[in-house]
Amino acid sequence: MNKVKGLLIGAGVGVLSAFGITGALVAFGEWTAYASEYTYAGLKFAGETDSGCGLELPTELGRDAGLTVLYCEHENGWSFIPEHWYTTYYMED
Repeated sequence: MNKVKGLLIGAGVGVLSAFGITGALVAFGEWTAYASEYTYAGLKFAGETDSGCGLELPTELGRDAGLTVLYCEHENGWSFIPEHWYTTYYMED
């Protein structure tokens, strides 16, 4: 029973640490957290309206649209990023 309790405590500490690190990145850098109908959650290294690279968890609609977990937007100008990481977003007016 003590082993299970220790594992649960360790898992809880790991989850809290992950949220703490993510929160610090968002608070102290040019990181933007977001969610949409295409992604459950995302985190990109750029301002809210700027192009950048990041991580996202695509919804089924997002996967159907070709979104991947690692991505970069074409306008970021980072030519060393692998082509398959690029995602092009079309904004409707």
